Amino acid sequence: MQIRVSTQAFPKPPLRCPQSTMSKLELIYFDGPGRAELCRLALSAGGIEFTDTRHAMADWPKMLADPDALPHKFFGQMPILLHGDVKLAQSVALSNYAADIGI
Repeated sequence: MQIRVSTQAFPKPPLRCPQSTMSKLELIYFDGPGRAELCRLALSAGGIEFTDTRHAMADWPKMLADPDALPHKFFGQMPILLHGDVKLAQSVALSNYAADIGI
């Protein structure tokens, strides 16, 4: 019995955009490594410039109470990654996205 595997079933890896054509990324998390660290490392390894916005833990209750704050809009969680029209939450999704565009 012969098994054939079509490469069309697998998605092509994303194309890396030149840094000059990409909008600037913003990573939002607490002031510490935690769940955003893998995303930070993937972006740094790929040489991708990004804004690393860090919030103090003391500000967290105010952010959750504010309906206009980004964490309130994203499952009440951080980290959050903003990249043009792309807005992501959940650390694994952010890390995968960062690895796709960075390395």
